[in-house]
Amino acid sequence: MHTDIITAFLESAKKACIEVKALLDAPKTPQDFAYGAIGAGGDESLGLDLKAEAIFVYHFSPFASIDSEESGLIPHAQSSYTIILDPLDGSDNIRSLFPYYGTCMALTYKNTTIAAVVCNLVDQSYYYRKIGDVAMKGHLQNSHEIPMTCHSLTKIGIFEKAPLHTHVVEKLMKKKLKFRSPGALALSIVYGFHVNYVLFIGEKRAYDVAASLFIAESLPRYEDDNTIIIAQNDAMLHTIKAQVLEEKI
Repeated sequence: MHTDIITAFLESAKKACIEVKALLDAPKTPQDFAYGAIGAGGDESLGLDLKAEAIFVYHFSPFASIDSEESGLIPHAQSSYTIILDPLDGSDNIRSLFPYYGTCMALTYKNTTIAAVVCNLVDQSYYYRKIGDVAMKGHLQNSHEIPMTCHSLTKIGIFEKAPLHTHVVEKLMKKKLKFRSPGALALSIVYGFHVNYVLFIGEKRAYDVAASLFIAESLPRYEDDNTIIIAQNDAMLHTIKAQVLEEKI
């Protein structure tokens, strides 16, 4: 079940990501970096957000409804599938010419994710997972793919929204738990395979986390209403959880 739709989703996602990468590499206009209306996710949409969204809608609309961070629900009357989409993850980084941004999309059936893609649009790393399978890593420009495994030599974690939680920052620093706060949550969650831990405290939106949490499902994890902690092993998860929950109580 779902085999054909998952295949169509993954093939269309890669084609769309290649086009969005070309969009971002092309010369920009002032309108590309201009903020517009508030999107469905609650943030102002850049001109580039809307251009990227249009590319994904073109590729996905023939076979699924689309729930986009920019435009909200774009229905497909005959399909039981919905794609949760953030056309550009890290839009402020793009506007600031800071090279850490990507895109993410989750294919869902009856509110259950069955496939997902996260793509780094800087180095063109491509991460995906199908239900029942392991997470895979590839590249936009070739067909070579490998299963995702943890990088045991890492020295850092990722703490998204760290400036809003200075007391947690102090606790992590006292424990010498180094981190970065790069500002693209979907990418950061997938990079849970590469770093010691990923920590996020704030509003969890499906646009940001549906795809990435599905891809990183095999990693040790803690979640509550406004917290996500992912780690490479149970010991690190326990260490980070102790710092965060003590602060939140």
